[in-house]
Amino acid sequence: MRRTPSQKRSESTVDDISEAAIQLLDTAGVAKFTTNHVAERAGVSIGSLYRYFPDKGAILRHIVRREIKKMRTRALAIIAGSQASDAKTLIDEIVVHSVQNFGGRDAVVFQIRSLIEDDNALLQEIRDAQIEVVQNLHEKMMDIAEKRRSSMSKAALAAAVDAFTTAVQTLAKHSSDKSVDPETRKRLIFSLLTALSEEEPKSQY
Repeated sequence: MRRTPSQKRSESTVDDISEAAIQLLDTAGVAKFTTNHVAERAGVSIGSLYRYFPDKGAILRHIVRREIKKMRTRALAIIAGSQASDAKTLIDEIVVHSVQNFGGRDAVVFQIRSLIEDDNALLQEIRDAQIEVVQNLHEKMMDIAEKRRSSMSKAALAAAVDAFTTAVQTLAKHSSDKSVDPETRKRLIFSLLTALSEEEPKSQY
C-alpha cells in the first residue's frame, strides 16, 4: 500500500476500495479488475485511489493480506476455544470456517488464486498462515487425545498443510451448490485427520 490510512475517514476509503475490488472480482471477473473500475465501484476518484494504491496489484495484495490476517486470527481463536471432544469434530469446525474466505464468495477465491499464482512472496505468506493453523490443530488434537504435545516432522507438516488446502479448496469450490457428496467430504476430512495424526491410513470407516 502506498499510504497508510491514519484517520477513520482514510480507513473507510481504503475499506470501500477493498470491498469494491472484491465485488468486481466476484461479479465481473479479472477483465473488469482495473483501477478505474475499482474507483468507480467504490465511489471515489481515481486520484483518491492512487493516494493509497499505486496499481491494481497493490489492491490485490492488500485484500489478500487482510483476508489472511482475518482468517488466521479467527481460525486460531476457534481452535483455542473449541469444546470438541474428538479430533474429527475439531477438524470439521475449522474446515467449515476456512471455506468462508471472502465471505464464502468462492468466485473471488478462484479469481485471486489465478492472479497471484506467480507472486511467490504472497503465496508464502498464505502458506505460513496455513502452517500456523495446522500446527495449532495438531496441538489441540494432542490435548483432546490427552497425549503429550510434540512437534510435527517437516514431512508430516507439509502433508498436513497439503491435505488442509485440498479439503478447503474442494469444499469451497462447491460451497454454493452443495455438490460435494458425503463420501467425498468424508475422504477429505479423513485425509486431513490422518496427516495431522502423523499416522498411516488404515480405514475411512
